[in-house]
Amino acid sequence: MSAASELHRVIPKSLVAARTTNPIRRIVDQLKVKPNPNLETIPLSIGDPTVYGNFRAPQHVIDNVLRDNLRSFAYNGYPHSCGYAAARQAVADENSVHPNHPPPTTDDVVMTCGASQAIDMAIAALANSNGEDTILLPQPAFPLYNTLCSSRGINVDFYKLRSDRKFEVDITSLQHCLEANGSKARGVLLNNPSNPCGSNWTREHIQDIVALCKEYGDIPIIADEIYHDMSFDGLPVTPFASVSDTVPILSIGGIAKRFMVPGWRVGWVCLHDRGDVLGDIRQGLHDLSTLTLGPASLLQSAVPSLLKETPTSYHNNNKKMLLENSRMIMDTLMDVPGLNIVEPQAAMYVMVGIDTGIIDVEDDINFSRLLLEEQAVFVLPGQCFQLKDFFRIVITPPKDKIAEACSRIRQFCQNHRRSR
Repeated sequence: MSAASELHRVIPKSLVAARTTNPIRRIVDQLKVKPNPNLETIPLSIGDPTVYGNFRAPQHVIDNVLRDNLRSFAYNGYPHSCGYAAARQAVADENSVHPNHPPPTTDDVVMTCGASQAIDMAIAALANSNGEDTILLPQPAFPLYNTLCSSRGINVDFYKLRSDRKFEVDITSLQHCLEANGSKARGVLLNNPSNPCGSNWTREHIQDIVALCKEYGDIPIIADEIYHDMSFDGLPVTPFASVSDTVPILSIGGIAKRFMVPGWRVGWVCLHDRGDVLGDIRQGLHDLSTLTLGPASLLQSAVPSLLKETPTSYHNNNKKMLLENSRMIMDTLMDVPGLNIVEPQAAMYVMVGIDTGIIDVEDDINFSRLLLEEQAVFVLPGQCFQLKDFFRIVITPPKDKIAEACSRIRQFCQNHRRSR
């Protein structure tokens, strides 16, 4: 090869890298317009509750726990790859949710770099990259689920959520997926409370889902419960493990959202081994943990205090703020012609449907691009989550930002209302 051709040589990326794409980035790239320069830009797009400083970590952890642990010099080294025993025990204790089954032990818990890594590890432990194994995913859903599977060469199939029933699982759709994939289906991923939907399913609905999984051979459930205990409509959050007698559950959790510290990157996967069938999966998770050696030692050391010593008033205050913001959005936008708001129950999001027969836009991407360009309000199109003609509002900004953004959305819809 000549020196000239060497200069133009291109080294191709790996298949894993080529398979790894995030649909949010692809769609957001279509929104690259200059926001109205006469208005302050209000981002309602990023699910980070810390952006404005109105949601903060529990003060006792900041003032005492982290300070004392740092000064002790006890958390400067490598923890066990699965995490510190104290952190894993605290997670196991919190996951003791079924009165008729033994509680999880520390061996059932693996600490991870955020819930995202916990989901990745759960998928990797269950499914092979052989072109046959399939994970069943919700639609709409957090797009990372699909990205993780695609990156690993694992097939996916989608079951529907029903927007007309506050985004409950369409049981018929899930049954069809289970029937169609048969033994190739290695697990069902379920997310409650939901990003992006803001839903919180009833205990009865979760029982129906678990019963269906039992009917199809006790297929394992990956339960993404990162928004556990973040309901604000009065309905408690029901953990999947609390209603399962035979279906094995891999419960995903973390401190990012409940304790308002997404940048700390501390999560976990906790096994609920119904029927003693997860021995290989448990060992697989332990082995996978050695690839990264878990989350940062110092931040991991705060987990026991966060889970056991955070006052109830802290969570109640956060949920009160989320409820007030969600009600403001409902009150302001509910009567706007062409918008259909699905009332949120939990988490940090509201999904809003767009009637393109009333509002003169092509679709949700066009709506979001024009809204940013004309009113400087940034929302994510529903197609980021595989739900066309919806958009997602993040409800964590301060009230004055929410009020101003909703006022601009009203004005935008009025400006773009189709003439009769």
